[in-house]
Amino acid sequence: NKLFSCSDDGIILVWDTVTHKRGWMGYGRCGGHVTCLTLYDYGDKLFSGSYDYTIHVWNADTRKHLATLEGHTSWVLCLTLYGNKLFSGSGDSTIRVWNADTHRHLATLEGSTTTVMCLTLYRNKLFSGSKDKTIRVWTADTHKHLATLKGHTESVNCVTLYGNKLFSCGDDMTIRVWDADTYKHLAT
Repeated sequence: NKLFSCSDDGIILVWDTVTHKRGWMGYGRCGGHVTCLTLYDYGDKLFSGSYDYTIHVWNADTRKHLATLEGHTSWVLCLTLYGNKLFSGSGDSTIRVWNADTHRHLATLEGSTTTVMCLTLYRNKLFSGSKDKTIRVWTADTHKHLATLKGHTESVNCVTLYGNKLFSCGDDMTIRVWDADTYKHLAT
C-alpha cells in the first residue's frame, strides 16, 4: 500500500495509497536531485539514483538507509531490476549491473556513446535508450550485446513494452514501435 516518488529536492516521498497520507525518507542523504526509483520485490528494498553519481539503498518498510552504491562517473538516470540484478543507466554512457542482495558490482555494459536515458526489460532482454539516438539490446543474464536499433533522429528518452511490442519515444517527437523478439521496426 505504498507509492514512492522522488524529485530534485533530494527527498523521497512515501505515500499511503489507502489513506493518501505521505511521509518522507532520505532527506539529506540522496545527493541532491533524485532521478529514479525502483523497488526490489524480494527484499523490501528501494533503490534511488541521483545526480551525485550514486545509488542509495533503503529499507522500504523502516525507511532506513542501508548502503550507497558507487561506480558511475555521472548522474544515475534510470534503474530496473531483473531477478536479483539491478541495472543502472547513467550520464557516463554506461549501464552498471549490481547484485541487489549483496550490493556488489557485477559488470559494466558499454556501447552507448553518450547518456543512457532509460531502461526496460522483456523476458531476459534489457533495452536501453540513449542520447546517441539508439536503443541497445542486451541479454540480462550474460550481459551480451545483441543488437542496436536505429531510427530516432534525436535522443531516445523512454522505452516501454506492451506484450512483445517495444515503444520508444524521443526528442525527435516520434514514438516508434519495434518487435521485441525480432527487433524489426513496425511503425512510427
